[in-house]
Amino acid sequence: MGEELPTEILKESSLTCIFEQDTEINLFFSNLFKRDFKAFRDMIYKNFPELTNIHTNPDNQSDDELRAKIKGVILNFRERYTDSIKIAETNITAELPEIEEGIKSLEILMGETEHYKYLIMPSVYPICPFDVKRNLFYFTITGVKDGITEFDRLVSIALHEISHFIFFRQIANIPNVLSDRGIHHLKEVLTPVLLQHPDIIKHRKKDYVCGNDESIKYLVEVSGEVMSIFDYVSREFAKNPTREGYPAFLRWLVSIFERIEPEVLRRDLLHAKNGRAVFSDEALKTEFTKPIKIL
Repeated sequence: MGEELPTEILKESSLTCIFEQDTEINLFFSNLFKRDFKAFRDMIYKNFPELTNIHTNPDNQSDDELRAKIKGVILNFRERYTDSIKIAETNITAELPEIEEGIKSLEILMGETEHYKYLIMPSVYPICPFDVKRNLFYFTITGVKDGITEFDRLVSIALHEISHFIFFRQIANIPNVLSDRGIHHLKEVLTPVLLQHPDIIKHRKKDYVCGNDESIKYLVEVSGEVMSIFDYVSREFAKNPTREGYPAFLRWLVSIFERIEPEVLRRDLLHAKNGRAVFSDEALKTEFTKPIKIL
């Protein structure tokens, strides 16, 4: 990772709601001008069409000038939907106690014995990224523009992101040769598997696979049997999902990804360049879902 992880350990994990305007603006700026992920740009374009022209026609403006333009669009959005945003934030705050109970169950499932302060920031940014350095994740409330102020998936998404923070502390102690992108896809397979465990499902409002399609829908072939990477890892986890078995399971998963990483990264690049077209365009879908053999 190469990133400094949070070090303040508590007697019991907590979750606090915050908001930082500059941080929100930088989420838009960095994913428009500093990262090359088509799927993310498409979501920004869809929800904030005014930003499309700012991104595609920067006209040699400085970063500060571009941030200022982005800020104007975002503040206008927030002013337009002020009342709905307040309701959404109130509803999110009301869910925090249930999420904290879910964190306790997640810690037990993952064999985590240390406890930390976690942060959630409701944001009009249309994606839910995280900042591992701060134990902070962003929860999108962009749907306020469509009258959405209640979020059935909040608990699931919160536990999804917090599982990542636990994972990063654990993977730091497991020798491996994985790249950052390889580790990214490993955790995005691991987390939805964990969230399907009965001890976690009981905290969630809806029982659905809480994961990213580009990480869980490519196929693998094991002993002649073809299945999604998600189904394969789920099956193996079900064999020994106890607290005592989890460390061995995680080491096993690391070893699997060390063997298949080159093929996983090919699919990662395919998705980065084409976005969700890898699931709709037949040629791209065929290439994306070509089974990866696990020997």
